[in-house]
Amino acid sequence: MKWNARSKCQKEGKGARDVALEFGGVRWEPGAYVYADADGVVVANKDLSAKNG
Repeated sequence: MKWNARSKCQKEGKGARDVALEFGGVRWEPGAYVYADADGVVVANKDLSAKNG
């Protein structure tokens, strides 16, 4: 079976919002801040951006 990244998937109306997810042993809570670059990924419970000191 070929898979085309540009093909559309069938939407079934299933899913959920504002639920915790887990990837690679890291739990991502709703409202988490995610920062990523070429060196890695950081998931934080608060805003770590420089503008917020």
